[in-house]
Amino acid sequence: MKVENAMSKRLVTARPEMTLREASKIMIKENVSFLVVISNGELYGVISEKDIVRALAEDRNPDTTKISDVCTRKVITVRKDDLLSYAAGLMRRHGIRHLVVVDDNGRPIGVLSIRDLLREAETLKKIEEMTPDQLQDWWFG
Repeated sequence: MKVENAMSKRLVTARPEMTLREASKIMIKENVSFLVVISNGELYGVISEKDIVRALAEDRNPDTTKISDVCTRKVITVRKDDLLSYAAGLMRRHGIRHLVVVDDNGRPIGVLSIRDLLREAETLKKIEEMTPDQLQDWWFG
C-alpha cells in the first residue's frame, strides 16, 4: 500500500516568523499536533506540540519566541508513491510521529501520521478477517 492511500491531504501550515503562541492557537483551532512550516512557498521546517512544550520548559516566552527558533529544519519527507512500510520504517528509525509528503519538486502536499498508519493497519486486519462474501459487500457496497 502506498503513502497516498493513507496520508492526509489537509496541510495545516505556519510561517517561521510566527510566535509559539500563534502556532499553538493554530494547532488548537485546527485540532492538530503538527504544523508544516512554509516560507516563500517552500518547505522550511516542521513544529510539533512536543517542540512547543520543550521550548516552554526551557523558559522561552511563547509571545516572543519565533517558530524558526525551535522548529525542526531537517525534515524527513516521503513521496506519495512510497510504500507505507517504508514510511513506517522512517518514523521508527527517526523516532517521529509525522512525515511530510512532498511532490516531485519537494513541495508539501500532505502529512502522514502514526495515527494514519494505525488506521490503515486496523482496516487491513478487518479485511483479512472478512469472508469472501463480506469482502465483496464491503468493497462493492
